[in-house]
Amino acid sequence: MTEPDTVSLERYKAAAQRRQHHAQIVWQVFGAFLISHAVLLGFVLRVVAEIGNPSTAFFPAFAGSAMALIWFAASARLWDYYELYMAQEREAEPPGWNLMIKSDDFRAGKPVSVDGKVIPRSWAGTWMRTRRASSLLIVAFEAAYIAVLVVAGISWTAPGSLDGSAY
Repeated sequence: MTEPDTVSLERYKAAAQRRQHHAQIVWQVFGAFLISHAVLLGFVLRVVAEIGNPSTAFFPAFAGSAMALIWFAASARLWDYYELYMAQEREAEPPGWNLMIKSDDFRAGKPVSVDGKVIPRSWAGTWMRTRRASSLLIVAFEAAYIAVLVVAGISWTAPGSLDGSAY
């Protein structure tokens, strides 16, 4: 294996740093949305439980549903850029290093050996990639908001619900 020239090595370092920086942004944005949705959904469910009139949770649940769609779109965009930066790092990797190739093989569930030792990969880890898991969590929040919207809408349209005589 030949040693990479200085320019190639600096290009690879820059690509790796860019990907790492973007990975931090992905998780910071995800965490901010996750915390805000956990608080909002907790508020919505508490309103339903304590007031006993699900229609009072309609507008907060609608806001949460809209925010979940924004979260899903932002997450998809961030993950797309992350994949781009991974590809750029893979392209800039000096010949013979095989760091990115081994990572790609490992992510795909193929056996990878390091220092003669095969690194195991579970079927769940191969199927449930981080992008998929985060998307499923966003969908779960959206489903919870939609469930509250349906219950609140039914409650809202029930006879006597607007004048309080139904409760």
